[in-house]
Amino acid sequence: MRRRTGRLFFRVFFTVLGIAVLIVLCELAFLFSSIMKMEKGWVDFIARDYVQSLIAGLENEGSLTDDAVYEAIADASDDSISGLLINTFADGSHYMYGNIPESSDAGSEKFFTEIIDTGWHSFSKSNPVYVISAERQDDGSFSYMLTVLGTGNGGRASVTYRVPSFVDENDIAATVFIDRNGEPVISLDLLIFDMYSFGPTSFVLDTILLTTLWLIPLSLIIAAIASFVFSRRTANSVDDILSALRRMAEGDFDVRIKKQKTYELNEIGKSIVELSLRLEKNRRSRDEWIRSIAHDLNTPLTSINMIIQAIQDGVYKADSSTIASLKKEVDTLTDRVSSVKYYVSLLNYEGDLNREMLSASQCISCVTAHFQCPERFVIEVQDDEKLCVDYSLFSHALDEVVKNALEYGDREEKIRIKAEDNTVTVISRGLLEYSDSINIFEPWARGDKSRHDGGSGLGLPIAGQITALHGGSASIRQEGDYVVVTLSFGPSA
Repeated sequence: MRRRTGRLFFRVFFTVLGIAVLIVLCELAFLFSSIMKMEKGWVDFIARDYVQSLIAGLENEGSLTDDAVYEAIADASDDSISGLLINTFADGSHYMYGNIPESSDAGSEKFFTEIIDTGWHSFSKSNPVYVISAERQDDGSFSYMLTVLGTGNGGRASVTYRVPSFVDENDIAATVFIDRNGEPVISLDLLIFDMYSFGPTSFVLDTILLTTLWLIPLSLIIAAIASFVFSRRTANSVDDILSALRRMAEGDFDVRIKKQKTYELNEIGKSIVELSLRLEKNRRSRDEWIRSIAHDLNTPLTSINMIIQAIQDGVYKADSSTIASLKKEVDTLTDRVSSVKYYVSLLNYEGDLNREMLSASQCISCVTAHFQCPERFVIEVQDDEKLCVDYSLFSHALDEVVKNALEYGDREEKIRIKAEDNTVTVISRGLLEYSDSINIFEPWARGDKSRHDGGSGLGLPIAGQITALHGGSASIRQEGDYVVVTLSFGPSA
């Protein structure tokens, strides 16, 4: 058993730990996929944001003079823009604004510088290209329209660049053209810090990655400890349950299972304890059955043996009177054996009930007509009252109850029988003589008086089992000077 629970411990431990590891791996995959997605769209996001800020700055300036354009260019440039290569179409001058990634850090002071360099080089590259078109209105102001070139190619267009030697091909992330009345005025090549070079995002990413690197082993350690505790507790609970089941299998029904930590195992433990109590009760009932059967069958057998012995000893003669006495005892024995067989057949009843809608008064009258004293019965049933029952079983149940009332009830009083709502009630004058702890519908659970008056002790248990087969129940109670037996045959439908 310890070996089995040990295997259970390791199965639960590695299952819980594996789930924890899987969750950590999924979180890591989600984290890195999010970072890669951010990295892929980072440059385009910064470029679009710069273009929108530039248009807003131009609108605020209200004119397209050189000073106004340069002022708007400077105002739109934030710390994510490492630098701008500015080309003027009027005189072909080239200017640098801000810093380049190789020589400066984000957040440094930016300024305009004319580029004088003899080491220019050219290359072609596919980049986002934005065209800001300014049209003069009748009042002298300008309206602005934004056009993105290369939208059919993922929002990018192939551009040939001619740049100074200190600018690398990978430095240029996007290009912006400013047109005035259809004529190009200036072009801007945006040098954008990547996510890992831009100060704020670099700090955030470093913090996230560092925290993740610390949390992964910490999470795994916590998961391992939690898995160990949970597995140990589960294994101990299962060990208690298996131990209780093993004791029950060996015949020891006096088992106790301590309260478990988990609801499900606690419910299983409670169910096992309830099962053990029922098995113990059934064992005691079985022993009582055996003793009662031995007693009830031994009584007529003893009488038969005594008569035969008396005949052998010459005390009695083997005449008709002696034979009649023997037959009476044999009949008693036969009746008791038949009652036992019939009760056992009811306990193992596997067929379908042949339930029919029958007249209640006719059913009851047919049962009472078998007795030799029909004047003792008062049938109180409405003419249209129906019973939905299997008549063969119903008649047997009512027959047993009526015999019990005739045998133990007051012989001077009439027996009243009622029927209503698929329930039959038999009322007779008498007194129940048994302890409240005795279930009189259990086999051989008769009262003290009846214990010595003969009978199989199976009459009311047979009636109770028949009502149970109908989906109903049987009960007996004392109401003043009368004993009331109620047989409910379940729903009438």
